[in-house]
Amino acid sequence: MHNIVLKTAASILSFCACFACVCHIHADDLTWDGSTGNWSTAASWLPGGFEPSSSDDAYINTGTVSVDPTRRYANMLYLGHPSGATATLNVSTEFARLSTTSGYLGYGAGSIGHALVSGRGARWENSESLYVGWEGAGTLLLDVNGYVYGHDTYIGHGAGSVGNATVTGVASLVANQLSVGHGGVGVLHVEAGSRVTSRDSFIGHQGGSNGTATVTGTDSVWTMNYSDLYVGHSGSGTLSIEAGAQVDNDTGYVGYNAGTTGSVTVSGEGSAWINSDVFAGLVLGGEGTGTLLVEAGGYVEGQDMYLGRYAGSSGTATITGAAGPQPSYLNSSDELFVGNSGEGVLNVEAGAKVQSKSGFVARNSGSTGTAIVTGADSFWRISEGLYVGLEGEGTLDIEDGGRVSSGFANIGTSTGSVGTVNLTGI
Repeated sequence: MHNIVLKTAASILSFCACFACVCHIHADDLTWDGSTGNWSTAASWLPGGFEPSSSDDAYINTGTVSVDPTRRYANMLYLGHPSGATATLNVSTEFARLSTTSGYLGYGAGSIGHALVSGRGARWENSESLYVGWEGAGTLLLDVNGYVYGHDTYIGHGAGSVGNATVTGVASLVANQLSVGHGGVGVLHVEAGSRVTSRDSFIGHQGGSNGTATVTGTDSVWTMNYSDLYVGHSGSGTLSIEAGAQVDNDTGYVGYNAGTTGSVTVSGEGSAWINSDVFAGLVLGGEGTGTLLVEAGGYVEGQDMYLGRYAGSSGTATITGAAGPQPSYLNSSDELFVGNSGEGVLNVEAGAKVQSKSGFVARNSGSTGTAIVTGADSFWRISEGLYVGLEGEGTLDIEDGGRVSSGFANIGTSTGSVGTVNLTGI
């Protein structure tokens, strides 16, 4: 009988121990006490008095929390949850690691959430989403080899939000979908040899949004892994590629939907925008308004290129100047349409170069196209045919020492079309 009682007591103790384990892995809402301290300080997480696990939602409404060189966890992480709150997260020591399901910087309207990820081996990984500015203001700084992953990453998510992400010091930001200015205002800055890797990406995604992205400096790269880039999808978008930086994507759309505006500038020797899709490499003005400026030795490449693709759209490309012996260059490996079904304008000036397999100035009925090649050493080289006014109304101006060459040329090809070529200043 005595032995039986001991076994029963042991069973009760075992059950209690297991019950205690269950209690600790049960999902809790834990709130930081507003102090400045380390994530691992259990007493600062209220009301539980233990640090969050992967099943717990963590709220840092005020204060500054630093992650030490051990992997830490949370389910949902909110920085700046209530309106007017300001909170800071530092993942800024070597090999500090934070794993969350989703992260929110500036969650509440009027709130501010800051996050710094910096140092060799420092990582913040979000298996689902990262929001830099949910309804409030969010800032994300990656520096000194820091690494951040968000499966879907939004910079300026909701209407009225402001998001700002800077990737510098050979740091890396990785996402499946990346939206800069999703519904609010978003700014992305990539510099100092840093890298952003994503799939489909948007600058100015939803109506009313405003997105700006700048990629600058040698070895700074934004790569879209055989996926598309939309600059001005349903909002307003601006992309700048500067000082030897590079952006790679499948198709580049600038001014995608009706009523949208998109603008891209590629400036400086070594700066390049590569559009690798084999069908529609670059579209300036899908249904909206798209502009491209290539200057000071910049380089843009794609297969088919459309300036004013659909009726009601407008696309303008200006290729100008050089950097020493390196001219600014637009390289279409197949067909270049200046006014496909909308309005297209191509300016080649100040010694810049354009190359295409075929060239169309006002391709389809109802389109208008204007191409101007002006200035000494400015050159549009067409290896096969040039069509000025194939079915629409097209004008080609060659001025002040500019040159155009083609295998053959057709001017005003179809019934009802208008084609005009003006040569001046020869």
